[in-house]
Amino acid sequence: MPQKKFSWWTGFAFTVAILGNLLAAAFPVYSLLQIPPGSGVRLMGEAFHSALVSLAVFVLVQILGIVALCRERHRIFAVVTLCLSLTPFFFAGWMMRHVADIRHIVLEP
Repeated sequence: MPQKKFSWWTGFAFTVAILGNLLAAAFPVYSLLQIPPGSGVRLMGEAFHSALVSLAVFVLVQILGIVALCRERHRIFAVVTLCLSLTPFFFAGWMMRHVADIRHIVLEP
């Protein structure tokens, strides 16, 4: 019985996508945890850093995902990984609003 190959390209792309989501969310969450509860804040620098991380993750995962689609048989997992590369900035925004809500911090426009 032949051994099944592990999808290294897909696994690596998935890992990069998950870590990119967490890193993009870490910038605004860390800043919000440093601010006293009840404050008003505008996190423009943190949003910019999250956008840069999101762009880098998008480009890197797209490259890895396309290689995974060409070389491996598990295409559904590779397509999920490609879709996951689109979410870091939105996940960071959701986490920022969630943490601000928990800590009663007003996010000013």
